[in-house]
Amino acid sequence: RLYWQYLNQIAEQAMIEGKRFNADCWHEFFKMQFLGVVDLPNGHKIGESTTKLNVTEFAEYVSKVEAYAVSELGVIFESI
Repeated sequence: RLYWQYLNQIAEQAMIEGKRFNADCWHEFFKMQFLGVVDLPNGHKIGESTTKLNVTEFAEYVSKVEAYAVSELGVIFESI
């Protein structure tokens, strides 16, 4: 739940070239950014699944998302 709360706060605050993106878009972006990509039959790509991560790996992933959001997107997280 914490991860999706972070994604929702990112969606509310972050803008890229004047455009906002919803939490699902940010989820896909961060999976691709930090976990890698899966090639689809049509040539498109999606991010690797977070469901394959164990608890420690997922915690590290969420920490990377949080750090990126703060340093690169200027997000200020409300205490959760």
